[in-house]
Amino acid sequence: MKILVKSDVFDICNRIKKFDSNYCIVFNNVSNKYEVYSAKLTDSVDLISGRVLSYICTLPYDCLDARSIKYLYDTSVENIDDIITQIDKQNKELERQNELKLKQQSLIIAEHKLRQLT
Repeated sequence: MKILVKSDVFDICNRIKKFDSNYCIVFNNVSNKYEVYSAKLTDSVDLISGRVLSYICTLPYDCLDARSIKYLYDTSVENIDDIITQIDKQNKELERQNELKLKQQSLIIAEHKLRQLT
């Protein structure tokens, strides 16, 4: 059963409205997870507490707190430029780490070959 959450200790229900005024939080007591729904979208519609709502995402946390807001921000389409910049930054760091590993491995192989020759 899915229960519409109208209020919570950290006011997450109202704070998600900053992303979209049609967003609302639903607790799925079968999966014991919080889910975000929209009253605006019309895909995969559920009737929850008498409201027609469309599924947006499942929050990966056991409780509603600031992480939920950060998760919605990090996955929001409106923040795609920030997301792409972050991905590019992470990719460059991974490339740098891989190059460093390759240099270290090459050095180890070169030292091993040098020992074999002497």
